[in-house]
Amino acid sequence: MSKLYTYILREDSGFAPNPFHGFCTLATCKPQIRNKANRDDWIVGFSSKTRYRDRRLVYAMRVDEVLDFDEYWTSSKFEGKKPNPNGSRNRQCGDNMYHRHPDNGSWIQEPGWHNEHDKEHDTKYPNVLISKHFVYYGNKAVKVPHEFRDWNGIDICPHGRGHRCHFPDDLRDEFIRWLELQVDNGIHGEPLEWPRHSCSPNSQTPSKPSEPSKSSEPSKSSEPSKPPKPPKPGRSC
Repeated sequence: MSKLYTYILREDSGFAPNPFHGFCTLATCKPQIRNKANRDDWIVGFSSKTRYRDRRLVYAMRVDEVLDFDEYWTSSKFEGKKPNPNGSRNRQCGDNMYHRHPDNGSWIQEPGWHNEHDKEHDTKYPNVLISKHFVYYGNKAVKVPHEFRDWNGIDICPHGRGHRCHFPDDLRDEFIRWLELQVDNGIHGEPLEWPRHSCSPNSQTPSKPSEPSKSSEPSKSSEPSKPPKPPKPGRSC
C-alpha cells in the first residue's frame, strides 16, 4: 500500500525538490521523509501561507527509485543534476552534491545551494528519492479541491513544520487518484523563488519582480501574499 507524505515548502528554489533534467528528485532537506519513503509512495509539497494564503499544490511525485548519495553521484543519468554555480539556473540548483571520500568515507559537499551548515542535516539519511512520475507547478501552484481540505474535519495540507503521513485510508486513496490525474511528468512553472534570487550560493540578493499586468492580475481572494524576505545562506528547507 502506497504511503502519502505531505509537507509545506518553506522555500521553492528548484533545489529541493529539483524537477529538472527529466526527473523530480528530493536529495536534500526533509531527511525524515527521505529515510522512510519507499518506491510507489507519494511526496507532495504545498506552498506556505507567505506565498498563497490558501496553501496550493507546488509539486507531487511518486517515488520510482531510491538511491544513496554515492549511487546518485556516480550515475550518468543524473550528471545534469550536479550543481554548477556558473551554469544556467537549473544547473545552479543541482542537488547531486554529496558523495563520500574514497579513502576515509567522509562526506564531500560540492559547491552548491547548501553549505557546510547544512551537511549534517542533509547527510543524516543519505537517500535520494527519484521520480519520473511527477508534476511540478512552482509559481503556478494550483488550488487543491475543497473536499481534501476538509475531509470529515481533516485537512490534507499539514500545518506548521514537519510532515504528515497518517491519513484515513479513504482520504489517502482519493487524493492519490486526484494526483494521478494531475501528473504529466511536466514542469508548468518556474520555482517560486526565482523572481527573487538565483540558486547560486553567492547570489541570493533578491531582484525586483516584474509588475503583473492589470489584465492578468489575480483577484484579491487568490492574490499571493507579500513574498518573505530572502533566505539567509544555509538550510532553508
